[in-house]
Amino acid sequence: MLLKVRVERTDGGRTPFRCMIESESARNGHGTQIRADVAKNLFPDAEVRELIGSKFVVDPTFEIFVNRESIKLLELTGLVTTEIPVESFGCIIVHRIDSEIQDRTSQLRGITWWVNKRTVGTSSWEGLDGEGAYLDGRTSLAKRYSFVVEADILEKQVKDDWTGFRASPAFNSVRDAVHKYVVATLNDIQASSRKDRKKAALAQTRTVLKELTALSQIAVATFIEQVQEKCPTLSERDLFRTAEIYTKLERARSGYDLL
Repeated sequence: MLLKVRVERTDGGRTPFRCMIESESARNGHGTQIRADVAKNLFPDAEVRELIGSKFVVDPTFEIFVNRESIKLLELTGLVTTEIPVESFGCIIVHRIDSEIQDRTSQLRGITWWVNKRTVGTSSWEGLDGEGAYLDGRTSLAKRYSFVVEADILEKQVKDDWTGFRASPAFNSVRDAVHKYVVATLNDIQASSRKDRKKAALAQTRTVLKELTALSQIAVATFIEQVQEKCPTLSERDLFRTAEIYTKLERARSGYDLL
């Protein structure tokens, strides 16, 4: 079926777009084509390819063309590829995709597993244990970054319906290696912002900090760093309060030790 639809913007209100079916006819094949006459703010082809590709290219079965030129994962400029050895089982390849522009949702974001260029399960941040559990659709990182894991070494662990993997030593080892890489990568990305938030938190408690010994001040700074690593979704206000409480506890402990 070939369905031709005209989409127009309205003046606003409850319906921002107007969709009108212009024609219907029989046709072999499938797919969606979008054409438009752009009067202003025309993006270069390369920029359009990057914007669209960084979101949809995680699905290897979904073919995308911009002006009849296909978009490939390895051609994206916001791509970082890392080969990770998994002891006793082989190597996997992890692609990190940075879309630069934060999406409104985390759909098609998260970790996507490929086996022999076929998706296993769906893209998601679920399944990360421990430190990685914080990353879900509420965080800005979750709406910006994607990870594609090429794990052909897990071919025998794929479920028959391709919805996931069977539990096995091989899958557990690969999953743990991916988890470790993802968490370390996101920690590196957040390092600069955490440093600024740490300085701000220390500034908020400087009056009490002046009363502490150098060793206690180091303990407070270390505590703030660890809180940010373990609880990256903690708001700035709550971080300040947590730092203040810990600083006062440290002052009380130091005073008790002195007595």
